[in-house]
Amino acid sequence: MRLPEILEIVGIDRIREIAWRPWDAQTIPRRFCIGIAHISDGSHREISYSINETGGWVGVGYGVEWCVRGLDREWAYHPACQMAQP
Repeated sequence: MRLPEILEIVGIDRIREIAWRPWDAQTIPRRFCIGIAHISDGSHREISYSINETGGWVGVGYGVEWCVRGLDREWAYHPACQMAQP
C-alpha cells in the first residue's frame, strides 16, 4: 500500500487584500486575502484566507482560516474555496 504524499506550503506570494469588513460594521473584523501558494510538489495554487480579529484560541488574538484551491480534500470550503472568501 502506497502512502499519500504529504504536501506542504513552501511559500506564498502575490498576496492581495480582496475585502476588509465586508459586512456590517458591528461584526467581527475580518480581512480577506488571496495569493499564490507554492506547494512542495512544485505546483502553484491559489490560496484564499481570512485573518479574524478575536478569532484565536478562546477568542484571544488573531485567527486565520485558509483554503488552497484544489487541495480542500474534505470540501470544508467547497466549491473551489469560494466559502473562504467574502
